Amino acid sequence: MATTAITALQKGTRLLTPKFRVSFPQVFEKSSYNNGTLRYSVTGLFFPADFSEKDKAKWTAIKVRLNEVCKEFFKKDLKTMKEDRSFKIPFHKGSDKTYQGYGDPNMVYFSMANSMKRPEIVDLKGLKITADNSDSPEEFYAGCWARASVNPYAFDNIGKGLAIGLVNLKKLADGDRFDGFTSAEDDFGSEPEEGFDTGDDDEDFDGVGDNDDPTA
Repeated sequence: MATTAITALQKGTRLLTPKFRVSFPQVFEKSSYNNGTLRYSVTGLFFPADFSEKDKAKWTAIKVRLNEVCKEFFKKDLKTMKEDRSFKIPFHKGSDKTYQGYGDPNMVYFSMANSMKRPEIVDLKGLKITADNSDSPEEFYAGCWARASVNPYAFDNIGKGLAIGLVNLKKLADGDRFDGFTSAEDDFGSEPEEGFDTGDDDEDFDGVGDNDDPTA
């Protein structure tokens, strides 16, 4: 059996995910886990109970594809391979972790990664969110809502199992940030500070007007 990870079926096989909350986005610069391969990646937090009918169909299509991948590469279906506890599958229960945004037993999460190509990201209007835009890291962040195009694949190198490759991303909506970041405008608003002058008045703190000579 091959000893390197391969994409299953054809490299052009791509599916769309249901909507998800973004977690641990590394989509503008590569990052590594445990000194492993540098990758672009994002973890999606999915809430199947809230899926629309279209998203239910997308969810089912991903599961069907993973089973097809499993049978093609390992010659056994996913249910059989899962009997081997060392076999890695992409889906995890939200209650398995205690990170911010996790802990919900009705949530399912999986990571999506790509070691080669930076994913393209678009907004609802189809406009690109690019790494060259200095505001991009603040526009696509942990806690916002997104959808991804993905490519399920099998691997048999460091362990064996199934994974989900990241292709591209679409930001769907803003959400409460997991990192707690707020802007200065959000923190302070426009309420005037009592006892402090904005500098818009004719006189400064010493009561000297624009036409007064402070040395006189």
